[in-house]
Amino acid sequence: MLTRLLILLAVAGGATGAEVLTHPSAADSSGMLLVVNQVEHALLIVDPRSKREIGRTVVGVNGHEVAVSKDGRLAYVPIYSNVAIGEPGTDGDHIDIVDLQTRKVAGSVNLGKPVRPHRALLGADGLLYVTAELDNAVDVVDPDTLKSRGPDSDRSAANPHAGSFAER
Repeated sequence: MLTRLLILLAVAGGATGAEVLTHPSAADSSGMLLVVNQVEHALLIVDPRSKREIGRTVVGVNGHEVAVSKDGRLAYVPIYSNVAIGEPGTDGDHIDIVDLQTRKVAGSVNLGKPVRPHRALLGADGLLYVTAELDNAVDVVDPDTLKSRGPDSDRSAANPHAGSFAER
């Protein structure tokens, strides 16, 4: 059984989001804590019991949040921008995918254009929903094909930097 707990962090060290993951296929039964470190452009894997870093994977500039696949094997890290919300800078256009067993970037999903993707959530339907700030939209990604389906008009909103949604 997969257990998740989302932890939002606002610390000077640059970590913005984390997910506690417990799943036998992803780690031992004690689980792992995933933290996106914006300063070092890395996804950190932490043992929550020992509070020690047990892995690190370099991702794009700047990974902003993390979502975990339903089977606990992959982490999805939207690559947002090198600046804060609304400031001029790079505009991310993809999501890095980290294999949590090998601790390497296994691929990426190209969103087709710069959208500053931020918050990623897996829906009960198995699709990945990612806020696309520059499009004022929520993009839909199929994790099986690693292809973007484009914006979901039912979930779009002005400045959708981060958020959550209820399943219908």
